[in-house]
Amino acid sequence: MADADAALVHGALAGLGRALARIPGRALGAEQHASSLEPALAGLRDAVEKYGTVTVAVEPGALRFEGERVYADELGAAGFCSRLYRDGVRALTFGRGLMMPDLLAFALAAVPGGPEGESDAVEELWKADLGGIQYTAARGDRLDATHPAAAAFAQEVQQLAARASEAVEYVDADATLLDRTQPPPLWSEEQHRKNDPQSWSEVARRAALTIERIVEEDLAGWDLEALQESFGRVLDEMARRTDVPALVAALHGVTRMGGAHAPSFRAFVGRRLADVSRLSRAAELATAPVKAAAQLLPAWTALLPDDAGPALIEALRNAREDVAPALAAAAGQRCASCPDDVAELLRDGPAAVAQAALSALPEPERGALALEALANADAEVRRNAVPLLASDPRLALERLAPLLDDPPMRAAAAEALSSSGAPPDEAAAAIVERLSSSKLGEEDLGALYRALGRLGGPGARAFLSERLTRPAKGFLKRRRSEQEQLLAVEALAADGSMSALRLLEEAADPKRGHAPAVSSACLAAVERLRSRRQVREGER
Repeated sequence: MADADAALVHGALAGLGRALARIPGRALGAEQHASSLEPALAGLRDAVEKYGTVTVAVEPGALRFEGERVYADELGAAGFCSRLYRDGVRALTFGRGLMMPDLLAFALAAVPGGPEGESDAVEELWKADLGGIQYTAARGDRLDATHPAAAAFAQEVQQLAARASEAVEYVDADATLLDRTQPPPLWSEEQHRKNDPQSWSEVARRAALTIERIVEEDLAGWDLEALQESFGRVLDEMARRTDVPALVAALHGVTRMGGAHAPSFRAFVGRRLADVSRLSRAAELATAPVKAAAQLLPAWTALLPDDAGPALIEALRNAREDVAPALAAAAGQRCASCPDDVAELLRDGPAAVAQAALSALPEPERGALALEALANADAEVRRNAVPLLASDPRLALERLAPLLDDPPMRAAAAEALSSSGAPPDEAAAAIVERLSSSKLGEEDLGALYRALGRLGGPGARAFLSERLTRPAKGFLKRRRSEQEQLLAVEALAADGSMSALRLLEEAADPKRGHAPAVSSACLAAVERLRSRRQVREGER
């Protein structure tokens, strides 16, 4: 065994030993003991996941794995190792499917100071009937007539036999099983409460986890369809009982599931979850006053198939306002199956719903559907739709150029156009047209110049050069001309090409007669560009 593998097993067994050693000194309930055992359970699961089974030898005061001692009980003869050995346990085997109830039952039976610490360990392990933990007892140390626990064990067996005999008396002699009265249970109510899970949630969680593990380990065989149907019914019952935490855990398990059959299992679950009535119930559960409720719709909708858009739209119509955006986002992701409905959401939906659908649109449909959002009454939705119009470079100019005439959208449209991938000279021409003919505010003016700088290209540089070198004359125009000169300098600096650098060097010449602020801006831009180019050449 490799050192890393040995360390994994040794760490798991040592962790188990330390966890069991802490239990006797703590007068806590089962839930508190379970929290102490959680780290040990995680370590053991990692070990058995790698090797299938892990077997450890039990010695007085120690645990030994493959001949090497991996845990020494600090309590010595008073510790759990000595108790197990004294009562006949010689080996413990941990297998796949190990769960907390099994480990907790083992701990309570094994530790001397636990609730079962005064009885025989072999007896308690036998009664617990653990699924993920097996034990081997030495024949010479099995119970006999002189064993301290033999009398109590024999008495319990007699009581069980007596109850069984009483139950048989209620059966007719001809075996027709006419139910005259309910036979008494073989377990008392106290034993039921102690040994039978009382929480439906825990039973359902374990059932879902068990099915997921069977499928993930490719052990389903011919039973895959039956397991899928059983899992679906467990989910339905969780939803009916409003057991949101268990439902979220089960859905996350399906999402993370591996194995050859995982895709088909996920597809089955996704189709079932796409049922409109189930989706509506999920929307209701997402409003439950529990922490896990916030995770329910993301976990649920992540499993839905691509054609679930119409079902999501239907569930959205009756959903509460606070959960509607999550359904809208899921519908937006599947807009190919319901394009008209999503378009209506973008046009007429509340701001939060439209924004959620808009942000989730897939790449192929993004530009066309974002056009619909421009009709939404909310200004923020419209502004957020503008960058999406640039998703297709072939149509970006056609979609964005008209928005350059819309004052609320102008700055966003210019920025989107400059990064759209549209032909630079054509995009620059559309921006130059607005700069030449429109009376623009300072914010819009700056946005259009910055867009020209990002576009670059001969057309943009020609316009910027002209505005820089030939400012308008006249007292009333001087201030505006100087402002545009400074904006042109920043735009050429953003261009960063050799042509832009030469234009800035020429404009920085004092002989050009520019205003001091313009000359200083040109010099600063030249220095920045030269430094940037030197850095690039040094990196090469």
